[in-house]
Amino acid sequence: MRSNRLSAVILLATLVAPSLAAQANPLAGFDGYVEQSLRLWRVPGVAIAVVRGDSIILLRGYGVRQVGRTEPVTTRTMFEIGSTSKAFSSAILAMLVDDGKLGWDDPVTRHLPWFALKDPWVTREVTLRDLLSHRVGVTGEFNALMTSTRTEIIRRTRYLEPNIGFRTRYDYSNIMYATAGEVAAAVAGKPWEVLLRERVLDPLGMPQTTTDISRFFDSAHFAHCFYCPFPKDPVSIDQAIGRQDVAMPHMMVADTVRTIPWQSYDNGVSAGSVISNVTEMAEWLRLLLGQGTYQGRRLIRPETFRELHQPQSIITPTAWLGMVAELSPTTHFWAYGLGWRMNDYRGRKIVWHTGGIAGFLAYVGLVPEEKLGIVALSNGDLGYELLPQSLALRLIDGVIGGPPRDWSAELAGAMKADARRSEEARAREAASRVPGTHPSLPLEKFAGRYVNDVFGEIEVGLRGQRLILHIPEGAEGELTHWHYDVFRLELEASSRGDFFTTFRIDSAGQVASMVIEGMGEFRRVRA
Repeated sequence: MRSNRLSAVILLATLVAPSLAAQANPLAGFDGYVEQSLRLWRVPGVAIAVVRGDSIILLRGYGVRQVGRTEPVTTRTMFEIGSTSKAFSSAILAMLVDDGKLGWDDPVTRHLPWFALKDPWVTREVTLRDLLSHRVGVTGEFNALMTSTRTEIIRRTRYLEPNIGFRTRYDYSNIMYATAGEVAAAVAGKPWEVLLRERVLDPLGMPQTTTDISRFFDSAHFAHCFYCPFPKDPVSIDQAIGRQDVAMPHMMVADTVRTIPWQSYDNGVSAGSVISNVTEMAEWLRLLLGQGTYQGRRLIRPETFRELHQPQSIITPTAWLGMVAELSPTTHFWAYGLGWRMNDYRGRKIVWHTGGIAGFLAYVGLVPEEKLGIVALSNGDLGYELLPQSLALRLIDGVIGGPPRDWSAELAGAMKADARRSEEARAREAASRVPGTHPSLPLEKFAGRYVNDVFGEIEVGLRGQRLILHIPEGAEGELTHWHYDVFRLELEASSRGDFFTTFRIDSAGQVASMVIEGMGEFRRVRA
């Protein structure tokens, strides 16, 4: 019997040893892996923080702040963190729940009486929980809203057609998160960014974290809209940087990594506006791993905090998330909580979110059972939201044990396969083009002002023999004839757009409206 027990102990030790070895040094070879991944993805730089328990075990910058320059990314380099800001929004709302000022299932109109959607019944029924779990069914983004105020943007949601039925499935919506932020502001009696400072940033000792781009650039050096033009003078960007430790965003343009302006997200502040660095984001991780407690101080009650990480909407992975899902065949669920995505991975629950805002990508993730938190901030929007996530998954593999996967190479391969499919789709699209057709009217007849209830006014003008669409205070692009009265619009902007645009002719033979793919119908404004 004793011999059998000894054999069992030896066998158990043999089985467990690889996992323990991996956990003993989860960062082995990681620096080299990051450098290799930056080259593979052609991303200029990334900063990473890893917290285990209440200890920071990695805090490091890699690469450079701007392509073509030598200033390194440091642990204090500032990045826009995009939609990872949503977790700050849900945390602030959780604190207001604890204060008794609202409940997760409060109707939105209880706190914003002026809020309305196209369907009056949905308007009455939609709750704060619905907003935070992406199940309202109204997506609407800020794309062409330019400098409209956040209140005006939310008011325009009453004109948006729903994509899907209310509460039928997950449908990601930044504009609903902007609405949730205004609920917080209304019940607290102060703007969301003030709540962020008072309730989160100051208690966690995060003085550099902000939503205010003007701390780093004057208004001439950052974009006020998704479809803002590229800067004409690259020197102005250099002057704007000065000696500040800020990363510059980058996108791929004609197979070239190109610096673009920072993107203002002020009109959707609670959906994706936070600017931070990994040193301060590590403190945020400590609060999250402490389940609402930071340095012995309780900021969110345990029962309220747990609600943030409970599945609220089931996710069917598509687009870039679908690539991750295809490479994770043993994952059994994908879901969205309140400001967080979640899934199982190698027997652990991962709670995480990515962020993508023109030229920046971010990842913030937790493995609660391992008391592990990871943040990765990068300055290259060159491959969906996959590079920061691939680095995080590599770290998770190192902590939980088992053979490490080359997530960076696997996801880069999946992205290239997706790009090939996109090219094939464009080829099929081109093959469907009807040759030998012409617009039904002379080009100058298409020029004029057009208006949409959601996106406001845009202009179409004639420049020589070219039709040019201009977004006021934003980008412009050429409308190239495709066939009949269909044109293809390509915007040269910080967030590139390529849209089919169809002009509609009325019975009098005049242009009545134009329909821009993904944005809807714009009515012709008669002089």
